Amino acid sequence: MRFPHGKGDGSWSGNGREHRFWHNIGTDCGHGLSRQERLKRCEALQSLGRFPLTELPEGKRARVVVNPDEQTIAMGLFCGQVVMMSKNDAGQDKLVVCVGESRLIIPTKTAKSIIVR
Repeated sequence: MRFPHGKGDGSWSGNGREHRFWHNIGTDCGHGLSRQERLKRCEALQSLGRFPLTELPEGKRARVVVNPDEQTIAMGLFCGQVVMMSKNDAGQDKLVVCVGESRLIIPTKTAKSIIVR
């Protein structure tokens, strides 16, 4: 998609940053990347102080940074969303996360791929 430069009368007041801005829209959450690339990115982000959702202690809040799972995105667990861990038992195969006013039950296998900070 191309965006017009200037006001349409031939004048230009931009400094070239607009192209980079529009080019980078949607890349913060891994949109446009393949599933394998998103999973590799998740592993790389863990070394930057970010961790999987499964490691979030009960009662603590965190912000979703990367979510490669489309089903949880459809439930409202998208990038930038603040979540609070409601129940995270080590022996269970599911955990409960509060997102806004709703509670979501997420399998631990899926929650391991969701990166928060």
